[in-house]
Amino acid sequence: MACVTTAQTCDNGLAGVSNGDYCCTLGCGTCGGPGCSTRAEGLDGNDCCTANIAQNGILCAESGAAPCIGDVEDDVPTETETMDPSYLGCYSDPADSRMFVQDISSDAMTAECWCGAEGADYDANGEGVCDTPCGGNDDEICGGFYAMSVYENAKIDDPSYLGCYSDPADSRMFVQDISSDAMTAEVSNRPGCFRRLLCGIASASHLNLGSCFSRLCFVMFYLVWLEACAGSAYYGTQYSVECWCGAEGADYDANGEGICDIPCSGDVNEICGGFYAMSVYENADDGVPNEFSCSGDAGVSFGTSCCEADCGTCGGTGCSMRGSGAASCCTSSIQAAGTLCSDSGAAPCIL
Repeated sequence: MACVTTAQTCDNGLAGVSNGDYCCTLGCGTCGGPGCSTRAEGLDGNDCCTANIAQNGILCAESGAAPCIGDVEDDVPTETETMDPSYLGCYSDPADSRMFVQDISSDAMTAECWCGAEGADYDANGEGVCDTPCGGNDDEICGGFYAMSVYENAKIDDPSYLGCYSDPADSRMFVQDISSDAMTAEVSNRPGCFRRLLCGIASASHLNLGSCFSRLCFVMFYLVWLEACAGSAYYGTQYSVECWCGAEGADYDANGEGICDIPCSGDVNEICGGFYAMSVYENADDGVPNEFSCSGDAGVSFGTSCCEADCGTCGGTGCSMRGSGAASCCTSSIQAAGTLCSDSGAAPCIL
């Protein structure tokens, strides 16, 4: 099969090769790969030039069909289609004059997600051309060749996040509870965290919502946490692997602000404190974060089901007479696995 080996530009401006009404874009990556399979109309590897069209610089066969986009006009997103109130525009981002500090690279997006501090001069290099579909969703645009789609994070007030504070070894603010290589945090839309829409993941210098509360503290080892820290007024994460609890009146800001910039050990896309610095949060009045309670009990809701955190193990103490038995639970040990309720809608404890 003869193949086109020179990158061209499709009629819609995307980098790729046109064949009639078809455009095979560089951003598709593989024949029939992410975002392409639904448009390939049954084409497989034999219909493409190579299994990795982008890496090898070979775009598509000289047949009348391309592996990726069948209707250029309808299927390829434009800048205006991806705009929202937080979208600031597409700006040039040359290698020798970066606007932001690179944060994360992932196959779930185009492949790069960058974060910029307040006051970043994102338009210093002028406008750019953002024409590359996102790897995780080719209905959206994720920047271009030395060009970045820039968004502004929402400014959300979070009553539970208190900030990042210095926590030197000789003047600890809290009592350490747990240390684990499985530390992680829960992230959704948060100020300081880059948009999930383009990145598929979120990260920042610190996490800014109480729902960023470490899963380690509340889920994976909840029984230990409950025994040591029930009713604790504060909690925090530090050093990537540590979870700490603080009593009412703890002087968490006594040492001033710190720098929270260390990825969580359980998920490097999230931040869990820093070097002698802790991301500090304030618990709800009962010592249980609001995001992890259902019907007043500590746990996680799934539809009309509630998985109580103090059940310990699936089908264990407090659970055997409730729910649908061990077969209906997510795992034999919900705390150790950090998994609470299955997608079936049935929780191990209370229905």
